[in-house]
Amino acid sequence: MATNDPFVEGLRRIFQARPDLTPAAVSTRAGLDNSTIRKLISGANKSPKIETAQRIANAMDYQLSDIIAVGEHSDPTTALDWLRILDQVSPHVREEAIKYALYLQSQNTEAALSRARAVPSDDEEKKQQGADRPEARRSAPLRRSGS
Repeated sequence: MATNDPFVEGLRRIFQARPDLTPAAVSTRAGLDNSTIRKLISGANKSPKIETAQRIANAMDYQLSDIIAVGEHSDPTTALDWLRILDQVSPHVREEAIKYALYLQSQNTEAALSRARAVPSDDEEKKQQGADRPEARRSAPLRRSGS
């Protein structure tokens, strides 16, 4: 069952992928009623309050943004695989991996912006094409010296 809320979709996918995590255990750990998470997963409750979502994420030992990313990702298997890998390393290694991923993302964004700047706009392209036509190449008027 798909939902429009990426947190709820991510939550659903993580519970499906991690049988060791149960809604009852996460609810208890988050200090929530067991029905809260079950209603989210079933679709009876469409979207939690941000405080509730944060409590659930903390109880699952995930960042809220990680759960949302799993819900937004077109290939949830890849996102879940990364979460599994990050779960197996020390907090220091996890932090360094996230920093490196953010660095790569910023480099990719900068490269895309550079490519976008290098591609002439339609107006610039039309000006350039017009300048290449013989009738567009006019010489500047000559000035007489001494006038």
